[in-house]
Amino acid sequence: MENYNPQFDPASAVPKKFCGHCGYELKVASAFCPNCGNPVVSPAQPQAAPAAPASAVAPEEVFGQQPMQQPIQQPKQKKKGKAGLIIGIIAAVVVIAVVAGFLLLGNSGGSAGGDAITGSWNGVLAMVEGEEITIPDGFSSAYLYSDNTGVVYVDSDSIDFEWSYDETDEEGDMMYDVSYDGLDVGRMLYDPADDTLVILLSDDLIIAFER
Repeated sequence: MENYNPQFDPASAVPKKFCGHCGYELKVASAFCPNCGNPVVSPAQPQAAPAAPASAVAPEEVFGQQPMQQPIQQPKQKKKGKAGLIIGIIAAVVVIAVVAGFLLLGNSGGSAGGDAITGSWNGVLAMVEGEEITIPDGFSSAYLYSDNTGVVYVDSDSIDFEWSYDETDEEGDMMYDVSYDGLDVGRMLYDPADDTLVILLSDDLIIAFER
């Protein structure tokens, strides 16, 4: 036969197998060691590492295009409802009502100055034609009503008059205008600190009252 090499031994091409327990040389197909009787364990074959999964490629990269950018959406502004407008209108109406009430009360003798002096008063001192006179108990009195009217009693005589709040001075005294028979003829002064009331009915008659 051509290409025959008499020095080549086919048996030498088969790898030898040995018992893993006693080292006895085994036949290739042996399942048990004939020397020690233990089962023959084939050497573990190294397992190939799993291939890494191919990374996904965007279609734009395949065709050499730049990836499309998503448009940035601006946050929607909430529309102001009608509630804010209604609240604003109500607040404006309240402010106007408070200011108007303050002006009306101040001019008509309401809570700005009227509530402080309404009620009954007892005369304690009088100035008659420049002469100071101490008034006996029960000789003179006054009563001021909430409708901006009043009456002064002197002995058996009475004087009906009308009054209106004018201003409060720096010392806190409240000033009032006094009129009767349609004529502005007098003034009133109320001192909150002493709770006293002085009524100037004319230049010749001034009466001081206490509660």
